[in-house]
Amino acid sequence: MKDKVFTPAEGATHADMFNGSRSKAFTLAEVLITLGIIGVVAAMTLSAVVQKYRNHVVETRLQKFYTTFNQAIKMAEVKYGDKKDWYIDASGVELDDEGNPILSTSEIDRWFSKYLSSFIVLKRKSDKDGRLLYYLSDGSAFQLGVLGNASLRDIYFYPGNPERCQGSDNDMVGKCV
Repeated sequence: MKDKVFTPAEGATHADMFNGSRSKAFTLAEVLITLGIIGVVAAMTLSAVVQKYRNHVVETRLQKFYTTFNQAIKMAEVKYGDKKDWYIDASGVELDDEGNPILSTSEIDRWFSKYLSSFIVLKRKSDKDGRLLYYLSDGSAFQLGVLGNASLRDIYFYPGNPERCQGSDNDMVGKCV
């Protein structure tokens, strides 16, 4: 019996003779079109995947910060007594002759140093525009109090680099804080 040659209507797009037998194959154009479609779909979904990853990083860092801070408060209560007894409202930082904030002079920083600093591992501490920032080892940071209203009632958490946050406190909340 003779081999039958397939026509496009019967499902073959290309018939080829190899070692005496016929085989079905795809043309280069069909392969390129398929790869193009896969590329477009990947490009459309990539931004959603990246955003989901960023959200996961923020959530994880926030959970870690929350846990770390609560553990530090519990350990400080063991050492210093009930937190109601060591809660105060603090004033802002002292300024040098040129108007620059002097590190470790705010009452908030003194309060933090006394009660919590021995229980929270900090990478570094810096003053940015009158804001005292405490950096953690995972790249996140936090600030006690806000600019113009230094109160221990406010804790701002920066899941990423706080230097990239521009604008007033109200503009930053929900975007990078």
